[in-house]
Amino acid sequence: MNFSRRLISLREQAGLTQEQLARKLNISRSALSLWELGKREPNHSTLQLLAKFFNVSIDYLLGNSDNHRTQKENTLEQQWPEGVKVLRRAQTKLTLEKRKKMLRLIEAYIEDEENEAPKNKK
Repeated sequence: MNFSRRLISLREQAGLTQEQLARKLNISRSALSLWELGKREPNHSTLQLLAKFFNVSIDYLLGNSDNHRTQKENTLEQQWPEGVKVLRRAQTKLTLEKRKKMLRLIEAYIEDEENEAPKNKK
């Protein structure tokens, strides 16, 4: 899939019109239209902006890869696969309220660890 088709697909999956996406990214609708028609391509900084907005890699956005994950996501999954698996299950199986509670628990553990770190250095 080429860049223009990938961009259209991502925009439509996000449920946005060209006008809405252009406003969110602070770009002109005409530029976005030209990209989607395949008549022009954005510069590198705009590619970064688009990739960040859609939470995909630039390679995916350009159609060079079918792996939509960013390098950061790949690294987390590689470093802590069981944690990512649990979080994905929680996303689909738990209510919003229970997911928020789980997040507060994780944040509390991190805070405890950060507070204990200076004590352990003594």
